Amino acid sequence: MSGLWPQPWAGAVISRRGADRLKTGHPWIYRSDIEEPPPESSQGCPVLAKTARGRPLGVALYSRHSQIALRFVDGLEPGRAEEWLAASLRTACEARAPFAEQTAARLVHAESDNLPGLIVDRYGPVAAAQTNCAAMEHAKPFIADWLAALPGVSCVAERNDSATRSLEGLERVRGVLRGALPEEVVITEGGARFPVDILQGQKTGAFLDHARNRARFSALTFGDALDAFAYEGWLSVQAAARAKRVAAVDGSAHAVERIRSNARLNQRDNVEAVESNVFDYLRQCDLSGIRFDSIALDPPAFARTRDTAEKGAAGYKEINLRALKIIRPGGLFMTTSCSHHLSRADFEAVVAAAAADARRRVTVIEILSQAPDHPVRLNFPESFYLKGLLCRVT
Repeated sequence: MSGLWPQPWAGAVISRRGADRLKTGHPWIYRSDIEEPPPESSQGCPVLAKTARGRPLGVALYSRHSQIALRFVDGLEPGRAEEWLAASLRTACEARAPFAEQTAARLVHAESDNLPGLIVDRYGPVAAAQTNCAAMEHAKPFIADWLAALPGVSCVAERNDSATRSLEGLERVRGVLRGALPEEVVITEGGARFPVDILQGQKTGAFLDHARNRARFSALTFGDALDAFAYEGWLSVQAAARAKRVAAVDGSAHAVERIRSNARLNQRDNVEAVESNVFDYLRQCDLSGIRFDSIALDPPAFARTRDTAEKGAAGYKEINLRALKIIRPGGLFMTTSCSHHLSRADFEAVVAAAAADARRRVTVIEILSQAPDHPVRLNFPESFYLKGLLCRVT
């Protein structure tokens, strides 16, 4: 009998609408599509799903507190849970072999790796995990032990402090699960060095999903550059190797201090850290006649829910319009969105509308997405959240 989840597994009856959704390849079933839920004791455990007529639909992980009640997985069988979880973790980590030279990379990307609700990022000797659904929370001790056994890993930390945990009925916590957190964790990206605050930084410590986008922008940047919503200045510092100067703007005083620290660490004295609301900063640049040759625009998610998508799109249009007004002819422009509820087509339409209002011609050099260690699962659009454009503006 597996020690991960109790046995035997209970059953759940799915509505016809839910079964039709599964046919599309989407792995989620919402609470409203469960006709006969499993008992409360099945919280955080696998269940055997079927139709009202008794047709088996597969195995899913059950969360009774969440609107996403069932998350379907492949290959999980009763009595072999530990074997399945170890194999799934191993497969996910082996898929990251092409990124082995990176000092920081994502090892597990939730449903894209057949491990719903589980995120694992590696920063040198530290594996930082998020268990964002009840079943993965139940399996956390096993996951922590498995990660601690990876070659080169001396510490396993948890960053279980996201709002998603509250939706799952789980406590929001952060801390060390195995080993001891090093006094300092420093990773290398784009020829620059960056300290990572594992327990306090964004996500699991940093925004690894933008690594390739930072590299592409930094390779082409020139002249006077602007990094808007710069956070800790990872892009600013890398772009400064080619730019004449870089204005790194963020509304957080803590982030601005980290920008200055990272610039000093990498001897980039052409990085100017500015604490300001980015909307206000762009407006003031326009009024003052300040212009830039290269602009990177990476705002937070303006459309976090389906209900806020329209308002979020308006926010993206305004911020892109303001940026396009202050870029010099021939300038380099990178613009991104991490809002899942704003599709790529809608995002591109927003940028096109902003370009029209700014009376600028915007030519796409490259279509951007999340880094390849954050894979997108077809038929699961939630895994594709980061989209962007690298452009020339005339």
